[in-house]
Amino acid sequence: MKRLRDVLIWAGIIFCTVAAQSAIGVRFLDLSIIPVYWLGIRRGGSAGMLAGIFTGILEDSLAGRILGPAILSKTWVGILSSYLRDGILLWRPLLGILFIIMLTLLDQTLMYLSLTIFASRPFSLRTFILLSLLGAFVNSPAGAYITVEEGHGEEQ
Repeated sequence: MKRLRDVLIWAGIIFCTVAAQSAIGVRFLDLSIIPVYWLGIRRGGSAGMLAGIFTGILEDSLAGRILGPAILSKTWVGILSSYLRDGILLWRPLLGILFIIMLTLLDQTLMYLSLTIFASRPFSLRTFILLSLLGAFVNSPAGAYITVEEGHGEEQ
């Protein structure tokens, strides 16, 4: 019952971030990475991957695509965030900031490449670089507050 409650709470959080992000309509704002990153860091690869899939489906359906680049990029963010925590002996806030910047840039790059290859180029490369760096800068403070718990190797 507790697990179902946790899933419903996280589904609500992800849905609210995606809804707020689409309501604002700012292209570079990608706040939906933060819950996916948190679940990947705290709960492991399975939870991060499922959160990424759920977030990607929401984003793609709001954009008018059934299966699209958001599923691919958010799933990679969820999986890679769980691997980043392994092998780190001493977790520092600066490390979290660097990781979330790196994952935000990876997410934006995968979405841009997918749209460029399989659809039409959404905007110029120069605009993409500027918006990606701006989005990474907006997401970076969250990385300082998301830390690895003790006993982070187990799935809950």
